[in-house]
Amino acid sequence: MMIKWIIRMRSFANKYTTFIKSKKKLSMPCKLSLLMFYHRCFLNVCLAYTSRHEIAEAVKLTAEGVELGILEPSDVTETLLDKTLYTNKSPDPDLLIRTSGETRLSDFLLWQTSHTCLIFEKALWPAFSIWDFYHAILCYQWNYTKLKTEKDKTERYKLTKELESLKQSIAHKQIQAQNKETSQVDEHEIEEAIKRKDERQQAFLSFVDERRQQILESRC
Repeated sequence: MMIKWIIRMRSFANKYTTFIKSKKKLSMPCKLSLLMFYHRCFLNVCLAYTSRHEIAEAVKLTAEGVELGILEPSDVTETLLDKTLYTNKSPDPDLLIRTSGETRLSDFLLWQTSHTCLIFEKALWPAFSIWDFYHAILCYQWNYTKLKTEKDKTERYKLTKELESLKQSIAHKQIQAQNKETSQVDEHEIEEAIKRKDERQQAFLSFVDERRQQILESRC
């Protein structure tokens, strides 16, 4: 089980150094080599985690990417921020259960739970039973269609807005280059712009992974 934890903690490098330091059985290079090709089952462990810090760090990294020339300002989209969060290797949760009767998320996964079924159970965690879990599953099944419809609608809207923003960026560059008041953008230009944008974003995500890996290795 510890192997699964360390895999996921690689994305949380600046938050989870104490846990890894306490494990002395294997050296870090040995641990990473053992875990590199394991993709079957993962356990995400959040220690000293806050969603506001996670979002702020993602914004700082994208701003740094623009400053370094890895990204263009128009490359910074909601989709890119999704991939810059600590949870970028995991899908957004379908179901989130909060015990103890508190009806708040307490700064936990605020970005990722916009289309998640939220269950607030009165039972305390030690007393949380299989019947409480069945109740949560039934609530999720009851709301599944509505949640999926809203999620798909939001995804389509997001992609449409990102495409419109890209077209505006292309037109703006053409106007500046040709010194004209208006400009027409054809499909070939859009396809080429999307390809270049994807390449820049992939280069940036590699930069993010390397940065977090360096933080992890420097503190272990």
